[in-house]
Amino acid sequence: MILEFSVTNFRSIAEEQFISFEPAPTVRGSAALKRSVKKHGVLPVVVAFGANGAGKSTIAGAFGVLRQATMSRTPDEAIVADPFMLPKSNDPIEISVKLRVDHTIFRYLFALSEGGRFEREELSKVENGEWVTVFERDGISVKPALDDAALNDLHPSISLLAHLAARRSGDARKVTRALRTQMVRAQDTIGLAGHPRSPDAHEDFWGRTFRMIQRADVGISAGMLHEREGRKPAPRFTHTGTDGGSHELPMNAESDGTMTVVGISSYVWGTLGAGGMLVIDELGANLNHWMVRDLIETFQSPELNPHGAQLLLTSHDPLLLNEKILRTDQMVMIDKDTRGASQLSAVSDFTDLPPGKILQSYLEGRLGGSPRFRNLWANLSPATKVAEDTAAGEPL
Repeated sequence: MILEFSVTNFRSIAEEQFISFEPAPTVRGSAALKRSVKKHGVLPVVVAFGANGAGKSTIAGAFGVLRQATMSRTPDEAIVADPFMLPKSNDPIEISVKLRVDHTIFRYLFALSEGGRFEREELSKVENGEWVTVFERDGISVKPALDDAALNDLHPSISLLAHLAARRSGDARKVTRALRTQMVRAQDTIGLAGHPRSPDAHEDFWGRTFRMIQRADVGISAGMLHEREGRKPAPRFTHTGTDGGSHELPMNAESDGTMTVVGISSYVWGTLGAGGMLVIDELGANLNHWMVRDLIETFQSPELNPHGAQLLLTSHDPLLLNEKILRTDQMVMIDKDTRGASQLSAVSDFTDLPPGKILQSYLEGRLGGSPRFRNLWANLSPATKVAEDTAAGEPL
């Protein structure tokens, strides 16, 4: 389970920014949520809120870089990641993650050049209350030393962690398996249909997905897989028409919302079934509040989430700022400072909020992450005369 994640010098992030999945000592939230987090031992869900351009997708993208770093790749599959650009930095991107594997605490960190070269890398763990280095890499130097065959095979664009895990090195293999992270932009899943490898898992997954789609009350009465020669089966859904008859439609005839549900279902199913971290960027763009809220509640439930899977969402939905849905340490605000750099803070860090008025505080701008504008779209009206030096919108 991930306990803490930090990133430095990546896209809209300049200085190191943290997201903690460890429960805060002082927190507000329902008694049910507090019991749920206590059973999980970590925060099973964190939701990041922010205005357009605040840096929500940057955070999601940083988890994507972590995922690539822990995967086995060929040398020509270098990780593409952009540093902070205001102004452009020549320093490496740095990512650090603290996690718990069984009863051992690990910390893995790496520094990545813009060209995808691993400049620094370190894995350490806690033994007898102290941090002990498992390995460290500085350029081409590796400690403890690898044998010549293994070292010659280590490419600058491949992480030492993934390199050792592929050779079934104990701690490296444990950490890569624990860092199973899937990052997906909800918009990119439209029209996608996941297909588990195992035939038995394939049948189980689609049976569950069709049942879920029917219960979502989107006018679909049944679903089936349409076999295609030489290609993977495609889902098709049955609707009841105005004539009372059943009409089968292909996936691309469904709404963006229905296609998004189908698209993310394989990610949710896989993460709940095996554990790990699922990061979904802008899920609420095509799904209503209740669908997103139900997903959050599923990951919050120790019974429905028995493998301790974790969920990180980015959202514009202020209705999720509800202490019955999320604890205050599960709400993260992302805002830009005057330099254009993203800053992160958990709502639990705000000590002067009126009880039960987190949503109101957010809408009033007391938490950041939600600029309000007056006469923004009026600039596009022919009735509005805009001076050359007028800003695009006048903040409230």
